[in-house]
Amino acid sequence: MLGVCERTLRIWEEHGLITPSRSPKNGRRMYSTLDVGRLKFIKFLLSEQGLNISGAKKIIKVWEACKAKGCEKIDDCLDLEGMEEK
Repeated sequence: MLGVCERTLRIWEEHGLITPSRSPKNGRRMYSTLDVGRLKFIKFLLSEQGLNISGAKKIIKVWEACKAKGCEKIDDCLDLEGMEEK
């Protein structure tokens, strides 16, 4: 579906980029629609934007903070000069 192997998904999970729920019966990872969207965003950051896992984690952290604050644009949460969160 995403064009990444299972090991890649495990690595992203180990690094805290994604936390899928687990099946109570067998412990298999279960990805929601939101998880799949997040995985697509992670893949975009890593493969198309050339970020490493650490860089992707920082972008995701800022993105989540902006969503929590209700910002319409990520620019509203950032000082783009210093790339610091407000």
